[in-house]
Amino acid sequence: MKRFLAPLVLALGLTTAQTAPTAPAAPLLGTQWELWLIGTKTVTAERKPTLSFAEGRAGGYLGCNTGGGAYTLSKTSLQFGPLVSTMMACEPALMRLEQDFAAALRATLRYSLSPDGQTLRLVGTGKVLTFKRL
Repeated sequence: MKRFLAPLVLALGLTTAQTAPTAPAAPLLGTQWELWLIGTKTVTAERKPTLSFAEGRAGGYLGCNTGGGAYTLSKTSLQFGPLVSTMMACEPALMRLEQDFAAALRATLRYSLSPDGQTLRLVGTGKVLTFKRL
């Protein structure tokens, strides 16, 4: 009886491994987000900054200007490369918002998604950024 048990377990293990669903390679690819919190401060601007993810590039509205750059993603780690943006001047409050947002993006080390996939948090050495899915 023992001789037949091992091959049966092995066969079942292979079958399960072959049919198990796989996680998406890039869970942020093709998503768009609106910024709601920088640290614990609610973003109150009429037009909130946004962030969208394409293949290897992220970008959006930064608070005054639009911009973006490259990003690298693996499991729960996320890092942004240098950001490039337009160079318009806006009122001081929007410029501060943009500066805080860009600084937190540059300091990002990891991300997390809520179980329902509707909230994105970026965490690093700067302020935590909290987004809602668009």
